[in-house]
Amino acid sequence: MALKFESRSLLVPSHPLFQILFREINIIPFKIIRNIVYIKLYDCGRGGVLALKEVLWLGDSKKVVSRFPAAIREDLGFQLYQLQQGKMPLKSRPMKTIGPGVFELKEQDHQGWYRVIYTIQVKDRVYVLHCFKKKSSKTAGIDLELAKNRLKQVR
Repeated sequence: MALKFESRSLLVPSHPLFQILFREINIIPFKIIRNIVYIKLYDCGRGGVLALKEVLWLGDSKKVVSRFPAAIREDLGFQLYQLQQGKMPLKSRPMKTIGPGVFELKEQDHQGWYRVIYTIQVKDRVYVLHCFKKKSSKTAGIDLELAKNRLKQVR
């Protein structure tokens, strides 16, 4: 859930709520527009809230995704956001050939298939191991090996 605080006083560091959110809990605003502070939180199930899981990009993964078409980036970004919330995206499938706890996000358009290989088993973070575009139905061995090597770095 995204909370929207519309109080201008929240932008003042002396405000007690500002101190609790931004200093003691270490929640960082992801957007401040016209004196509205937006913070992304998710329900931890017991009435409390926790910050979203951190996404860590390994190697050139983030650079590769930045070259994907805008619509593909938006869809994959939403799926990563679901992972940050602790949900499993619908377009995620296990990649047992790489290792246990490794999954891929899938998107496609008229130019090809786009993949993001990730794991969330380590320290409750989302590790993006490898991103690539493929033009055939089979994943290239070089892409699988690269993801395996990056998984070893994480574990």
